[in-house]
Amino acid sequence: QHDNHATPLNQIYHKYTESLLKYTIVFDVVDVGYRYWWFPAIFIGSIALTFVELLLRKFIPAWRMSRFRRWSLYFLIGICALWSIQTFVGTYTGYTELRNALQQGKTEVIEGKVVNFIPMPHDGHSMESFVVAGHKFEYSDFEVTAGFNKTSSHGGPIRSGIYVRINALGTRIARIEIAP
Repeated sequence: QHDNHATPLNQIYHKYTESLLKYTIVFDVVDVGYRYWWFPAIFIGSIALTFVELLLRKFIPAWRMSRFRRWSLYFLIGICALWSIQTFVGTYTGYTELRNALQQGKTEVIEGKVVNFIPMPHDGHSMESFVVAGHKFEYSDFEVTAGFNKTSSHGGPIRSGIYVRINALGTRIARIEIAP
C-alpha cells in the first residue's frame, strides 16, 4: 500500500524531503557481479570425480568394474554435464539481464518508505517482503537470483519505516539504496 498523507500539501512536502535524502547503496547487481558460479560448479566437480574413478578403475586391475557400472558412470557424467549447462545458462542469463537493464537505465526507480514489512524468520525458509510506493517485493536468502535477496534475519538492511530508493526490473531488485 502506498503511504498516503492527509493533504496534497503533505504529499508535496514528503516528496520534497525524500528527494533531499542522502542514500547509501547497500546492493548493486553490477558491483556484486555473478554470484552463483558455485551452483553449476558443484556438478562439474561431480563430473571430475567420476572421471577419476573411471580412470583408476581402467588402470588398476584390482578395481575393474562391470560394463553396467561403467555405463552407469557415463550416464551420470552426461546428466551432470546437462545439469551444469542448464544451471549456468539459467543463472548467468538472469544476472546479465538484470545487470544490463540497470546499466542501460531500463529499470524502474521506486522511492519511498518501507511499509508492510514481513521479515523472514531466522530459522525459516519463507519469503521476506515489503512494500514501497505501492510496489511489493519478496525475496529469500535461499532463492537463487541475481537480484537483492539478503533477509533481515541474516543481516539484510531492510526494516520497516526506512526510506529506500530501488531500481527494479519487475519484482527483481537490481540496486537498493537506503537513507540514513
